[in-house]
Amino acid sequence: MTRVRKFFKLSSRERTILMRSFVWVVLYRIGLWILPFDSAKRWALGNARPVSEVYDHQMVAEIVRAVTFASRYVPYASCLTQALAAKKLLRHSGQIAELKIGVTKSNGEFEAHAWLEIDGRIVLGRQRMHSRYAVLSSYQTAMDECEENLLQGTRHAR
Repeated sequence: MTRVRKFFKLSSRERTILMRSFVWVVLYRIGLWILPFDSAKRWALGNARPVSEVYDHQMVAEIVRAVTFASRYVPYASCLTQALAAKKLLRHSGQIAELKIGVTKSNGEFEAHAWLEIDGRIVLGRQRMHSRYAVLSSYQTAMDECEENLLQGTRHAR
């Protein structure tokens, strides 16, 4: 079966997620080439929907699968590119994911890796020897926390 046929056999929701994944992977790949990381990170958080109180396992799996697939067709779509694109799409879907960046030294070479976690579980970017990475930074960001606090405040006010 051709890729086009497979694409049209997907549900409309899956097609939409896949198309958005391609767009965001390409935009983040270009953005990481020309923008400072902090700008790209802030870009991952804009225009978010309200945070869902329920973890939508199916939505998370579909987004991660689509971003992983799209990344195979975008040159130099690194783990950071994938993590930022997936974080953007998850955030847009009301799911909060934490961007983690870790480093290690292997055979005298410095290595870095980015991944996403939800509730302490890695949802994108797991590697076989994952524990070897020392987490440099965790980006659930103050912006995410502020939004959560505001949402909780409005829920209690009603």
